[in-house]
Amino acid sequence: MSDIVPDHLRVILLFLTVVSFLPQCRKLRMHPTSDGISVYYVLANLIIATELFAISFSFLVNGRFEGSDIFVNDPPTTGDNINIVQLALVCLLWLIIFVDCLAYPSLSNAARFQNAVTIYVGFLLVSVVPLLLDALSIGALFIDARDKDHRWLPALFRRLHLSFINPVMPVVGFSALYFQAREILSRPTTSRAGALSLSGLALQAVVFDLLAVSWMGRLVFPWKQLVLPDEGDLQKAYRLARMWYELGGFVAVDNAILALVQASVLLLSVCRGSTKPSTRETQPLLGIRV
Repeated sequence: MSDIVPDHLRVILLFLTVVSFLPQCRKLRMHPTSDGISVYYVLANLIIATELFAISFSFLVNGRFEGSDIFVNDPPTTGDNINIVQLALVCLLWLIIFVDCLAYPSLSNAARFQNAVTIYVGFLLVSVVPLLLDALSIGALFIDARDKDHRWLPALFRRLHLSFINPVMPVVGFSALYFQAREILSRPTTSRAGALSLSGLALQAVVFDLLAVSWMGRLVFPWKQLVLPDEGDLQKAYRLARMWYELGGFVAVDNAILALVQASVLLLSVCRGSTKPSTRETQPLLGIRV
């Protein structure tokens, strides 16, 4: 068991999460353009947030087992419920930014919107939609989520995501940095950050760093049932680290990657905006003074 973070700290982190997204949401609404923001950068972060919410929802709602010692408690505690609210909130906030980018397009994003929407709808069909349909069937047909005949479906879902889809999420996270860096570097040297909020990036880098640390103590993991590796036994240490990642550590890792990506985007934006044009670029053509 490693569910040790107090509930009041989880609520504080919920509040800080909302605060960290407000500058970006506000800037998009005040200046209705997404110029300077790569829609694929937003999409990558939205996909990660959706995946984390889907896995949490599957553990908490679709397939709880007696005496659960993985990811959530059985029965669920207040902390477990705050956890899923936290993941749902991050997903919702990225979705708002994604929709705003669609509503306020820029020239660089116009041709990418259809692809971005298609990719996200396709991802929803293999993540959230099956879980919601299963949850609705549980409520409508009065099926016990712990019934043996029902367990295979959420077990199959988690096997698919934890073993195949979720391990790819760190790559998706770093791809967000690539797409946004490409967007920033394609802009004129002296241009500002456009619709990208630098204060929002700074807040998110700090808040998601705190979230990454907190997630290491917010989820249930059977530490007491495991034998820790001997000193120098790298193979066993790797297997234990991999087990921790697959059964819950991925939440902390994905939040840490987001914090790193936001800090990197902030640094690149500041450096790019502070670069002065070369003397040759500012000299008048043909020696004509203007």
